[in-house]
Amino acid sequence: MSQPSNEFQPHALHVVPGNGGGVDRYVRDICAIRRQDLIAHVGSKQVVIERCANATYALIEDPALDTGSIVAAVGAPWLLHAHSSVPEVRALVQRLRASVANLTYVVTLHDVMFADATLSASERSARAQFITGASAVIAPSGFISELAGAELSLASDVRVIEPGFANSLAEPANALAPRGGSKVFPIAVVGALGTHKGLQFLVDVAEQLPPTHPIVLIGYTDGQLGSGWLVKDKIWVHGAFQPAQTKAILDAYGSSIVFFPNRQAEGYSYTLSDVWISARPALVPDLGALGQRVSTTGAGWTYAINSTAQSVARQLLDCLNNAADIEARNARAACAASELPTIAQFVEKLVQLYAEAPFPSAGVIDESVFQSLPSTHLDASLFRSELVRMDGDLRFERGQRERLAKEFASVNEEFAARGLWIEKLDADLQTNQRALAAQTGALLAAQRAHASDVTKLTEDVRQTLQVAHRFERALNALPRLVRQWALRRADQFDKKQRDD
Repeated sequence: MSQPSNEFQPHALHVVPGNGGGVDRYVRDICAIRRQDLIAHVGSKQVVIERCANATYALIEDPALDTGSIVAAVGAPWLLHAHSSVPEVRALVQRLRASVANLTYVVTLHDVMFADATLSASERSARAQFITGASAVIAPSGFISELAGAELSLASDVRVIEPGFANSLAEPANALAPRGGSKVFPIAVVGALGTHKGLQFLVDVAEQLPPTHPIVLIGYTDGQLGSGWLVKDKIWVHGAFQPAQTKAILDAYGSSIVFFPNRQAEGYSYTLSDVWISARPALVPDLGALGQRVSTTGAGWTYAINSTAQSVARQLLDCLNNAADIEARNARAACAASELPTIAQFVEKLVQLYAEAPFPSAGVIDESVFQSLPSTHLDASLFRSELVRMDGDLRFERGQRERLAKEFASVNEEFAARGLWIEKLDADLQTNQRALAAQTGALLAAQRAHASDVTKLTEDVRQTLQVAHRFERALNALPRLVRQWALRRADQFDKKQRDD
């Protein structure tokens, strides 16, 4: 089907709340083709009008008192397209309609918040009146259409227009797996995961899986934007990514199945479509558009919303252990992806719906009120790019910090080792000093004993010499024969002593 023409000079103003997500993707797909359209980002205290064609913005500080500036900024749009029924969106639509004659609006029900049972009765009534007062109500899925019919009695008036896709996720990307060798993550969860998306249930399921089956969260979650372990050896967080990288990242992690731990009903789920375009089957809860779309196509499996974490973990393992079934559902996922409308087909259906509504003549846009502002705060695709860049910076910073920590630890270890060596040397020195003192003492004692022995020996020798001298004089005084006889007797006695 050919791309819708931009020959329509009248433009639409898309009124969106400031929470991004699928709503932002939906609106930007429209504006990528309808370049004349504008986006009004509404907050509680200000409105920012965005011109996608040239990325300029008009900031309205007090929309309640300055509706004229909004009308001047958007040039009296020929149609309003509200993408929520929250109070801020309702208030802006109502003020603009009061300022521009014959200005109509259409509403897209992106989620189930119009039927939120936790809202007050007055707020639910206000949302219902706003939706039923639109010239057309759009639902992205049959589930939302059916819910609107049940809650608002609008079944016959709701147009189901499924969002469009490029049907190709060709942007390359790498895994950011833990260090220490390659690791396969057979189960993946895709998208930003908050509490309402089932974060705690994911943790509970992961705890029931064996160590051989860790889960990779391709996205980020509350408290963790960058890559790293959310639950050690159980849930690895990849970090921010672009939808066009989904297939490449699933391939890089070796993921076979995508698990949706959602605890609340989804109105459509761009993520499920991205998963199918990546030729992956999904395990989803049996509620909302997720359960309805998977059950209709067979491109995955469903589990009861009241299932325990243990039973879902077991179902995941059973799915992974059936290679033939995975292959068959891969084929169904690819088939479901091929049947998704293109963005051009999606926008063409919207243009046909827009043309049915009466509209005033478009005014002239006041160019002077538009200026360049930080677009990353308003454009979710740019915001994701910014997150990816920041995540890269954080990974680099973490790497530097780890490197410095290792160097510090090495220096600390070397310092500690030197301290231990110094302590050992000091202890050895003290031991040697004690040994030397003991040896010195022993040597001095030996010297004293030796000196005493020398003194005693000297005295003994002196006394012996004196005795010998006296004996010699006595022998010399004896007659020669007697002296000879005495000497012979002495020699004989000495010989006898030696022989004995």
